[in-house]
Amino acid sequence: MAEGNIFEIERRGYVKAGPFVPEVVLKFPDAFKELHLEFLRMGTDVVVAFTYYAHRSKLKSVRLEDQLKMLNL
Repeated sequence: MAEGNIFEIERRGYVKAGPFVPEVVLKFPDAFKELHLEFLRMGTDVVVAFTYYAHRSKLKSVRLEDQLKMLNL
């Protein structure tokens, strides 16, 4: 899966790729979960954790620093 999820989420119109795209996990969790399930149904064997940028300073850049705990659940 790797970076394919970001490109697909952007293609679907949930976020615009930029300095912080993991916000989709917080703003559209169902869409992100469904995308993972679709990749699995297509035969993906490995799914990597979507954890980069999951720290307070990066979240602050998009005013979501109070969501750090939720992002890491």
